[in-house]
Amino acid sequence: MRAIAVTCPTCGATLSVPSGTVSVACQYCGRPARIQERSRVWQVPRPLAAPGPAQPTPVARQRVSPLVLLLICGAVLGSFGAGLYVVVALTAPAPSLAEGPPPPAVQAPAAVVAAMSWGGLVPVPVDVDGDGRAELVGFIRYTSDGDRVKLAALSTVDGRVAWATDWLGTYSDLIQTTLAARGDLILHTTSAGEVRAYDRATGAARWTAALGEKIELVCAGPGPAEVVVGLADDTWVALDGAGATRAATPLLRLDRPPRRRQAAQAAFAAAGVEAPAGLCVRLDNRGFTRPVGVLSIDSWVGLPRVAGMAVQLLVRNPGGPAVAVGHRAKGSPVPMLARIEGDRAAWTVEVPTADPLNARADEDDVALGADYAAQFYQRGSNQPSAVAAFALADGARRWTVDLPLRTSVTGLRAVGDLVVVTTSFSLIGLDAATGAQRFRVGEF
Repeated sequence: MRAIAVTCPTCGATLSVPSGTVSVACQYCGRPARIQERSRVWQVPRPLAAPGPAQPTPVARQRVSPLVLLLICGAVLGSFGAGLYVVVALTAPAPSLAEGPPPPAVQAPAAVVAAMSWGGLVPVPVDVDGDGRAELVGFIRYTSDGDRVKLAALSTVDGRVAWATDWLGTYSDLIQTTLAARGDLILHTTSAGEVRAYDRATGAARWTAALGEKIELVCAGPGPAEVVVGLADDTWVALDGAGATRAATPLLRLDRPPRRRQAAQAAFAAAGVEAPAGLCVRLDNRGFTRPVGVLSIDSWVGLPRVAGMAVQLLVRNPGGPAVAVGHRAKGSPVPMLARIEGDRAAWTVEVPTADPLNARADEDDVALGADYAAQFYQRGSNQPSAVAAFALADGARRWTVDLPLRTSVTGLRAVGDLVVVTTSFSLIGLDAATGAQRFRVGEF
Protein backbone atom coordinates (compact mmCIF):
# COMPACT_ATOMS: atom_id res chain seq x y z
CA MET A 1 0.00 0.00 0.00
CA ARG A 2 1.43 3.39 -0.99
CA ALA A 3 1.59 6.35 1.39
CA ILE A 4 0.38 9.81 0.35
CA ALA A 5 1.17 13.23 1.84
CA VAL A 6 -1.71 15.35 3.12
CA THR A 7 -1.87 18.69 4.90
CA CYS A 8 -3.75 19.21 8.17
CA PRO A 9 -6.42 21.89 7.51
CA THR A 10 -6.13 23.19 11.08
CA CYS A 11 -2.37 23.65 11.73
CA GLY A 12 -0.86 23.09 8.27
CA ALA A 13 1.32 20.14 9.34
CA THR A 14 2.39 17.62 6.71
CA LEU A 15 1.09 14.12 7.44
CA SER A 16 1.89 10.80 5.76
CA VAL A 17 -1.05 8.38 5.56
CA PRO A 18 -1.73 5.16 3.62
CA SER A 19 -3.61 5.60 0.36
CA GLY A 20 -7.28 4.80 0.76
CA THR A 21 -7.43 6.25 4.29
CA VAL A 22 -10.70 8.09 4.87
CA SER A 23 -9.91 9.90 8.14
CA VAL A 24 -6.86 10.96 10.11
CA ALA A 25 -6.01 12.64 13.41
CA CYS A 26 -3.20 15.20 13.22
CA GLN A 27 -0.21 14.11 15.31
CA TYR A 28 0.65 17.77 16.03
CA CYS A 29 -2.60 19.53 16.93
CA GLY A 30 -4.79 16.44 17.50
CA ARG A 31 -7.61 17.71 15.28
CA PRO A 32 -9.47 15.08 13.21
CA ALA A 33 -10.00 15.47 9.46
CA ARG A 34 -11.59 13.49 6.64
CA ILE A 35 -9.61 12.76 3.47
CA GLN A 36 -11.23 13.14 0.09
CA GLU A 37 -10.50 10.86 -2.84
CA ARG A 38 -6.90 11.42 -3.95
CA SER A 39 -6.73 14.28 -6.44
CA ARG A 40 -5.62 14.01 -10.06
CA VAL A 41 -3.78 16.71 -12.00
CA TRP A 42 -6.77 18.98 -12.47
CA GLN A 43 -8.85 17.69 -9.57
CA VAL A 44 -8.55 19.81 -6.43
CA PRO A 45 -10.15 18.52 -3.20
CA ARG A 46 -13.07 20.62 -2.01
CA PRO A 47 -14.36 20.90 1.57
CA LEU A 48 -17.02 18.33 2.35
CA ALA A 49 -20.53 19.31 3.28
CA ALA A 50 -20.83 20.71 6.75
CA PRO A 51 -22.34 18.39 9.37
CA GLY A 52 -24.35 21.28 10.74
CA PRO A 53 -24.84 25.02 10.33
CA ALA A 54 -22.12 26.02 12.80
CA GLN A 55 -18.80 24.94 11.28
CA PRO A 56 -17.54 23.17 8.14
CA THR A 57 -15.93 19.75 8.45
CA PRO A 58 -12.14 19.99 8.02
CA VAL A 59 -10.78 18.06 5.08
CA ALA A 60 -7.15 17.00 4.76
CA ARG A 61 -5.78 17.98 1.36
CA GLN A 62 -3.18 16.27 -0.74
CA ARG A 63 -0.04 18.33 -1.27
CA VAL A 64 0.28 19.40 -4.92
CA SER A 65 3.55 20.85 -6.19
CA PRO A 66 3.07 24.30 -7.77
CA LEU A 67 6.08 23.61 -10.01
CA VAL A 68 4.45 20.48 -11.46
CA LEU A 69 1.25 22.38 -12.19
CA LEU A 70 3.25 25.22 -13.77
CA LEU A 71 5.08 22.83 -16.11
CA ILE A 72 1.83 21.16 -17.13
CA CYS A 73 0.16 24.53 -17.74
CA GLY A 74 3.11 25.61 -19.88
CA ALA A 75 2.96 22.45 -21.94
CA VAL A 76 -0.78 22.78 -22.53
CA LEU A 77 -0.61 26.47 -23.40
CA GLY A 78 2.38 25.88 -25.66
CA SER A 79 0.36 23.42 -27.71
CA PHE A 80 -1.95 26.18 -28.93
CA GLY A 81 0.69 27.46 -31.35
CA ALA A 82 4.10 28.94 -31.63
CA GLY A 83 2.69 32.44 -31.93
CA LEU A 84 1.36 32.46 -28.36
CA TYR A 85 3.74 33.58 -25.58
CA VAL A 86 2.89 33.12 -21.89
CA VAL A 87 4.78 34.85 -19.06
CA VAL A 88 4.22 33.33 -15.61
CA ALA A 89 5.55 35.04 -12.46
CA LEU A 90 6.23 32.86 -9.43
CA THR A 91 5.73 34.63 -6.13
CA ALA A 92 6.32 33.38 -2.62
CA PRO A 93 3.33 33.11 -0.27
CA ALA A 94 2.51 36.39 1.47
CA PRO A 95 4.73 36.67 4.56
CA SER A 96 3.15 36.99 7.98
CA LEU A 97 6.21 38.90 9.19
CA ALA A 98 8.77 41.14 7.53
CA GLU A 99 12.30 39.80 7.80
CA GLY A 100 15.09 41.96 9.18
CA PRO A 101 18.72 41.95 7.95
CA PRO A 102 20.77 38.90 9.00
CA PRO A 103 23.05 39.45 12.00
CA PRO A 104 26.70 38.45 11.90
CA ALA A 105 27.61 34.84 12.73
CA VAL A 106 23.95 33.72 12.67
CA GLN A 107 22.03 32.21 9.81
CA ALA A 108 19.44 34.63 8.49
CA PRO A 109 15.89 33.33 8.86
CA ALA A 110 14.41 31.68 5.80
CA ALA A 111 11.68 33.53 3.94
CA VAL A 112 8.97 34.02 6.51
CA VAL A 113 5.84 32.53 5.00
CA ALA A 114 2.31 32.08 6.18
CA ALA A 115 3.20 28.56 7.35
CA MET A 116 5.45 29.98 10.08
CA SER A 117 3.86 29.63 13.49
CA TRP A 118 4.72 30.64 17.02
CA GLY A 119 6.32 27.95 19.17
CA GLY A 120 3.75 28.07 21.97
CA LEU A 121 5.70 29.40 24.97
CA VAL A 122 5.19 32.90 26.35
CA PRO A 123 8.04 35.07 24.98
CA VAL A 124 10.88 36.49 27.05
CA PRO A 125 11.35 40.28 26.71
CA VAL A 126 14.96 41.17 25.82
CA ASP A 127 16.42 44.42 24.47
CA VAL A 128 18.54 42.80 21.78
CA ASP A 129 19.69 45.97 19.99
CA GLY A 130 20.20 48.34 22.94
CA ASP A 131 17.55 50.87 21.89
CA GLY A 132 15.74 50.70 25.23
CA ARG A 133 12.78 48.79 23.80
CA ALA A 134 12.42 45.06 24.43
CA GLU A 135 12.06 42.48 21.70
CA LEU A 136 10.15 39.21 22.11
CA VAL A 137 12.41 36.16 22.21
CA GLY A 138 10.91 32.74 21.68
CA PHE A 139 10.60 29.81 19.30
CA ILE A 140 9.24 30.12 15.77
CA ARG A 141 7.85 26.95 14.29
CA TYR A 142 7.60 25.70 10.68
CA THR A 143 4.92 23.02 10.65
CA SER A 144 5.21 22.49 6.88
CA ASP A 145 8.99 21.99 7.05
CA GLY A 146 9.29 18.99 9.33
CA ASP A 147 7.76 21.00 12.21
CA ARG A 148 11.24 22.33 12.95
CA VAL A 149 11.95 25.20 15.33
CA LYS A 150 14.31 28.18 15.55
CA LEU A 151 14.99 30.66 18.35
CA ALA A 152 14.14 34.18 17.21
CA ALA A 153 13.80 37.78 18.44
CA LEU A 154 10.76 39.71 17.19
CA SER A 155 10.04 43.43 17.30
CA THR A 156 7.29 44.59 19.67
CA VAL A 157 6.42 47.30 17.14
CA ASP A 158 5.42 45.15 14.17
CA GLY A 159 6.58 41.59 14.79
CA ARG A 160 9.60 41.99 12.52
CA VAL A 161 12.28 39.31 12.87
CA ALA A 162 15.46 40.86 14.31
CA TRP A 163 17.47 37.64 14.26
CA ALA A 164 16.94 33.89 14.18
CA THR A 165 19.21 30.96 14.92
CA ASP A 166 19.71 27.86 12.86
CA TRP A 167 17.37 24.90 13.42
CA LEU A 168 17.33 23.79 17.07
CA GLY A 169 15.22 20.67 16.61
CA THR A 170 11.58 19.77 16.16
CA TYR A 171 8.65 21.18 18.06
CA SER A 172 8.24 17.90 19.99
CA ASP A 173 11.92 18.17 21.04
CA LEU A 174 11.45 21.63 22.53
CA ILE A 175 7.90 21.63 23.90
CA GLN A 176 9.10 20.92 27.47
CA THR A 177 11.94 23.45 27.46
CA THR A 178 12.02 27.01 28.79
CA LEU A 179 13.72 30.33 28.09
CA ALA A 180 15.07 33.05 30.38
CA ALA A 181 17.25 36.15 30.00
CA ARG A 182 19.98 37.53 32.24
CA GLY A 183 22.71 40.06 31.48
CA ASP A 184 23.73 39.75 27.84
CA LEU A 185 22.52 36.15 27.56
CA ILE A 186 19.39 34.26 26.59
CA LEU A 187 19.23 30.95 28.45
CA HIS A 188 17.54 27.85 27.08
CA THR A 189 16.90 25.05 29.57
CA THR A 190 16.43 21.65 27.95
CA SER A 191 14.64 18.48 29.04
CA ALA A 192 18.07 16.81 29.23
CA GLY A 193 19.16 19.02 32.16
CA GLU A 194 21.24 21.43 30.10
CA VAL A 195 21.42 25.22 30.09
CA ARG A 196 22.33 26.59 26.67
CA ALA A 197 23.37 30.23 26.41
CA TYR A 198 22.90 32.45 23.36
CA ASP A 199 24.13 35.98 22.72
CA ARG A 200 21.39 38.52 23.36
CA ALA A 201 22.31 40.75 20.41
CA THR A 202 22.80 38.13 17.70
CA GLY A 203 21.50 34.77 18.89
CA ALA A 204 24.94 33.18 18.46
CA ALA A 205 25.59 30.16 20.70
CA ARG A 206 27.90 30.97 23.63
CA TRP A 207 28.14 27.95 25.95
CA THR A 208 26.33 24.88 27.30
CA ALA A 209 26.29 23.69 30.93
CA ALA A 210 25.13 20.16 31.78
CA LEU A 211 23.55 20.02 35.25
CA GLY A 212 22.72 16.30 35.34
CA GLU A 213 19.12 16.73 36.53
CA LYS A 214 15.80 18.07 35.27
CA ILE A 215 15.50 21.84 35.62
CA GLU A 216 12.35 23.11 37.32
CA LEU A 217 12.85 26.88 37.45
CA VAL A 218 15.36 29.65 36.79
CA CYS A 219 15.66 32.48 39.32
CA ALA A 220 17.52 35.77 39.38
CA GLY A 221 20.94 35.44 40.99
CA PRO A 222 22.73 37.93 43.25
CA GLY A 223 24.92 39.21 40.39
CA PRO A 224 23.65 41.01 37.27
CA ALA A 225 24.72 38.12 35.02
CA GLU A 226 24.08 35.27 37.47
CA VAL A 227 21.12 32.88 37.70
CA VAL A 228 20.17 30.30 40.31
CA VAL A 229 18.56 27.13 38.99
CA GLY A 230 16.25 24.86 40.98
CA LEU A 231 16.54 21.18 40.06
CA ALA A 232 14.05 18.34 40.36
CA ASP A 233 16.03 16.72 43.19
CA ASP A 234 15.61 19.90 45.29
CA THR A 235 19.22 20.98 44.84
CA TRP A 236 20.21 24.44 43.61
CA VAL A 237 22.97 25.48 41.23
CA ALA A 238 24.26 28.98 40.45
CA LEU A 239 25.62 29.82 36.98
CA ASP A 240 27.63 32.91 36.11
CA GLY A 241 27.77 34.67 32.75
CA ALA A 242 30.49 32.33 31.48
CA GLY A 243 28.61 29.13 32.34
CA ALA A 244 30.66 28.24 35.43
CA THR A 245 28.59 26.43 38.07
CA ARG A 246 28.65 26.21 41.85
CA ALA A 247 26.34 24.90 44.56
CA ALA A 248 23.81 27.49 45.72
CA THR A 249 21.77 28.06 48.86
CA PRO A 250 18.13 26.97 48.43
CA LEU A 251 15.72 29.79 47.62
CA LEU A 252 12.14 30.28 48.80
CA ARG A 253 9.78 29.05 46.08
CA LEU A 254 6.37 30.71 45.95
CA ASP A 255 5.11 28.07 43.52
CA ARG A 256 5.08 25.45 46.28
CA PRO A 257 3.38 25.34 49.68
CA PRO A 258 6.03 26.89 51.94
CA ARG A 259 7.01 25.44 55.29
CA ARG A 260 6.62 28.88 56.84
CA ARG A 261 3.51 30.60 55.55
CA GLN A 262 4.23 33.96 57.18
CA ALA A 263 7.73 34.06 55.68
CA ALA A 264 6.28 33.52 52.21
CA GLN A 265 3.68 36.26 52.71
CA ALA A 266 6.31 38.70 53.95
CA ALA A 267 8.71 37.94 51.09
CA PHE A 268 5.95 38.39 48.49
CA ALA A 269 4.85 41.70 50.00
CA ALA A 270 8.39 43.06 50.42
CA ALA A 271 9.71 42.21 46.96
CA GLY A 272 10.90 45.40 45.33
CA VAL A 273 12.74 46.06 42.12
CA GLU A 274 15.69 44.24 43.66
CA ALA A 275 14.82 40.73 44.77
CA PRO A 276 14.93 40.19 48.54
CA ALA A 277 17.62 37.79 49.66
CA GLY A 278 16.45 34.18 49.73
CA LEU A 279 13.43 34.61 47.41
CA CYS A 280 13.24 33.07 43.95
CA VAL A 281 12.22 35.75 41.47
CA ARG A 282 11.51 33.63 38.43
CA LEU A 283 13.04 34.49 35.07
CA ASP A 284 11.87 31.49 33.03
CA ASN A 285 8.77 31.49 30.85
CA ARG A 286 7.22 28.26 32.10
CA GLY A 287 3.54 29.15 32.22
CA PHE A 288 1.79 25.82 32.71
CA THR A 289 0.96 26.44 36.37
CA ARG A 290 1.94 30.07 36.96
CA PRO A 291 1.50 33.41 35.22
CA VAL A 292 4.71 34.46 33.47
CA GLY A 293 6.66 37.62 34.26
CA VAL A 294 5.09 38.44 37.64
CA LEU A 295 5.48 37.36 41.24
CA SER A 296 2.59 35.14 42.26
CA ILE A 297 1.48 33.48 45.47
CA ASP A 298 -1.28 30.91 45.85
CA SER A 299 -4.20 30.41 48.22
CA TRP A 300 -2.27 27.91 50.35
CA VAL A 301 -0.59 30.78 52.22
CA GLY A 302 -3.87 32.35 53.30
CA LEU A 303 -4.71 35.17 50.91
CA PRO A 304 -6.61 38.34 51.88
CA ARG A 305 -10.38 38.06 52.04
CA VAL A 306 -12.36 40.09 49.52
CA ALA A 307 -16.11 40.51 49.96
CA GLY A 308 -18.04 38.60 47.32
CA MET A 309 -14.88 37.09 45.79
CA ALA A 310 -13.04 33.78 46.08
CA VAL A 311 -9.37 34.75 45.74
CA GLN A 312 -7.21 32.07 44.08
CA LEU A 313 -3.99 33.93 43.38
CA LEU A 314 -2.14 37.14 44.20
CA VAL A 315 0.13 38.62 41.53
CA ARG A 316 2.36 41.68 41.50
CA ASN A 317 5.27 43.24 39.73
CA PRO A 318 8.22 43.71 42.10
CA GLY A 319 7.66 47.08 43.74
CA GLY A 320 4.09 47.35 42.40
CA PRO A 321 0.61 46.80 43.88
CA ALA A 322 -0.85 43.33 44.39
CA VAL A 323 -3.80 42.16 42.31
CA ALA A 324 -6.10 39.34 43.38
CA VAL A 325 -7.31 36.91 40.72
CA GLY A 326 -10.40 34.78 41.32
CA HIS A 327 -14.15 34.56 40.80
CA ARG A 328 -17.48 35.18 42.50
CA ALA A 329 -17.60 33.66 45.96
CA LYS A 330 -21.08 32.18 45.47
CA GLY A 331 -23.05 30.98 42.50
CA SER A 332 -21.57 31.00 39.02
CA PRO A 333 -17.75 31.39 39.02
CA VAL A 334 -17.69 34.69 37.12
CA PRO A 335 -14.01 35.76 36.71
CA MET A 336 -13.01 38.71 38.92
CA LEU A 337 -9.99 40.92 39.62
CA ALA A 338 -9.28 43.13 42.64
CA ARG A 339 -6.50 45.46 43.72
CA ILE A 340 -5.26 44.72 47.23
CA GLU A 341 -4.00 47.39 49.61
CA GLY A 342 -2.86 45.93 52.89
CA ASP A 343 -5.62 43.57 53.99
CA ARG A 344 -8.47 45.09 51.97
CA ALA A 345 -9.57 45.52 48.38
CA ALA A 346 -9.29 49.02 46.88
CA TRP A 347 -11.59 47.91 44.04
CA THR A 348 -13.13 44.79 42.55
CA VAL A 349 -14.37 44.17 39.03
CA GLU A 350 -16.02 41.36 37.11
CA VAL A 351 -13.94 40.65 34.00
CA PRO A 352 -16.60 39.62 31.43
CA THR A 353 -19.42 41.89 30.34
CA ALA A 354 -21.44 39.86 27.84
CA ASP A 355 -22.90 36.56 29.12
CA PRO A 356 -20.85 36.60 32.34
CA LEU A 357 -22.51 33.51 33.81
CA ASN A 358 -21.01 31.29 31.12
CA ALA A 359 -17.55 32.89 31.15
CA ARG A 360 -14.56 31.01 32.52
CA ALA A 361 -10.97 32.09 33.20
CA ASP A 362 -7.76 30.47 34.38
CA GLU A 363 -6.04 32.49 37.09
CA ASP A 364 -2.72 31.91 35.30
CA ASP A 365 -3.85 33.85 32.22
CA VAL A 366 -3.24 37.30 33.72
CA ALA A 367 -0.71 40.04 32.96
CA LEU A 368 0.34 43.17 34.84
CA GLY A 369 1.70 46.29 33.20
CA ALA A 370 2.94 49.39 34.98
CA ASP A 371 -0.60 50.79 35.31
CA TYR A 372 -3.00 48.09 34.18
CA ALA A 373 -4.06 44.47 34.68
CA ALA A 374 -5.27 42.26 31.84
CA GLN A 375 -6.91 38.84 31.82
CA PHE A 376 -7.85 36.34 29.13
CA TYR A 377 -11.19 34.56 29.49
CA GLN A 378 -13.43 32.21 27.57
CA ARG A 379 -17.01 33.02 26.82
CA GLY A 380 -19.83 30.54 26.41
CA SER A 381 -20.04 27.82 23.79
CA ASN A 382 -19.40 28.97 20.19
CA GLN A 383 -18.45 32.45 21.44
CA PRO A 384 -15.11 34.18 20.81
CA SER A 385 -12.56 34.30 23.61
CA ALA A 386 -11.54 37.72 24.90
CA VAL A 387 -8.94 39.77 26.72
CA ALA A 388 -9.95 42.63 29.00
CA ALA A 389 -7.71 45.32 30.53
CA PHE A 390 -8.36 47.46 33.63
CA ALA A 391 -6.60 50.50 35.10
CA LEU A 392 -4.70 49.64 38.28
CA ALA A 393 -5.57 53.01 39.84
CA ASP A 394 -9.34 52.54 40.00
CA GLY A 395 -10.30 49.35 38.16
CA ALA A 396 -11.85 51.23 35.24
CA ARG A 397 -12.21 49.04 32.16
CA ARG A 398 -9.82 50.15 29.42
CA TRP A 399 -10.91 47.79 26.69
CA THR A 400 -12.21 44.33 25.84
CA VAL A 401 -11.03 42.60 22.66
CA ASP A 402 -12.46 39.44 21.07
CA LEU A 403 -10.00 36.79 19.93
CA PRO A 404 -11.57 34.15 17.64
CA LEU A 405 -9.05 31.52 18.72
CA ARG A 406 -9.18 27.90 17.62
CA THR A 407 -6.58 26.70 20.12
CA SER A 408 -6.15 27.26 23.84
CA VAL A 409 -4.10 30.13 25.21
CA THR A 410 -0.70 29.22 26.65
CA GLY A 411 -0.12 32.52 28.43
CA LEU A 412 -0.43 36.27 28.70
CA ARG A 413 2.36 38.79 29.34
CA ALA A 414 2.77 42.55 29.56
CA VAL A 415 5.83 43.81 27.66
CA GLY A 416 6.23 47.58 27.59
CA ASP A 417 3.21 49.04 25.79
CA LEU A 418 2.14 45.63 24.54
CA VAL A 419 -0.09 42.85 25.86
CA VAL A 420 1.19 39.59 24.38
CA VAL A 421 -1.21 36.65 23.99
CA THR A 422 0.25 33.26 23.02
CA THR A 423 -1.37 30.04 21.85
CA SER A 424 0.05 26.75 20.61
CA PHE A 425 0.48 28.26 17.13
CA SER A 426 0.23 32.05 17.36
CA LEU A 427 1.49 35.17 19.09
CA ILE A 428 -0.78 38.21 19.13
CA GLY A 429 0.49 41.66 20.10
CA LEU A 430 -2.24 43.97 21.47
CA ASP A 431 -1.69 47.67 22.15
CA ALA A 432 -1.87 48.09 25.93
CA ALA A 433 -3.63 51.46 25.68
CA THR A 434 -6.34 50.59 23.14
CA GLY A 435 -6.41 46.82 22.71
CA ALA A 436 -5.84 47.20 18.96
CA GLN A 437 -4.00 44.28 17.37
CA ARG A 438 -0.54 45.50 16.40
CA PHE A 439 0.65 42.28 14.78
CA ARG A 440 0.18 38.53 14.76
CA VAL A 441 2.60 35.65 14.23
CA GLY A 442 1.03 32.43 12.93
CA GLU A 443 -2.64 31.54 12.67
CA PHE A 444 -5.24 31.65 15.42
